[in-house]
Amino acid sequence: MITLSQMIAPHRLLDLETTEHLPALEIMIKSALPRASSSLQFHALEEIRSHSSSKEINLGKGFALSHARLDAITEIEAVVGLFRQPTGYLEGEPVHSVFCILIPSDQSHTYLSLMARLSRFLLQDGIDDIFLGGDHAAIVTAVQSFETE
Repeated sequence: MITLSQMIAPHRLLDLETTEHLPALEIMIKSALPRASSSLQFHALEEIRSHSSSKEINLGKGFALSHARLDAITEIEAVVGLFRQPTGYLEGEPVHSVFCILIPSDQSHTYLSLMARLSRFLLQDGIDDIFLGGDHAAIVTAVQSFETE
């Protein structure tokens, strides 16, 4: 099972150069699935785009979630895209951080457990400021501190 520390690890934090929705989503998917075929990466993108109202959620406080279930993967794959400044990634409040999570179709329970943990983590005071600051080390430290509580 993937932990928050594994999901929000240094190699999974991406500084996004673009503020445009589709290019940012493409970058995150390619980073989450670096060894996958381009057709699988495209399928993941289309899975999110075709169901965007249920697959992309503005979580508030500058956070968003883009996720898809895929039969072709066996592990949860995730990256966190960090915008340099809050942007209109999705409708609603501006977003500075996007959790892009790709889930094997048979791991719904694990995914729900991970989302519950992520929700508790994001509710902590000051977490939004840490992510907005874009300092990877500070983000990783905050996650590790939360995991050891």
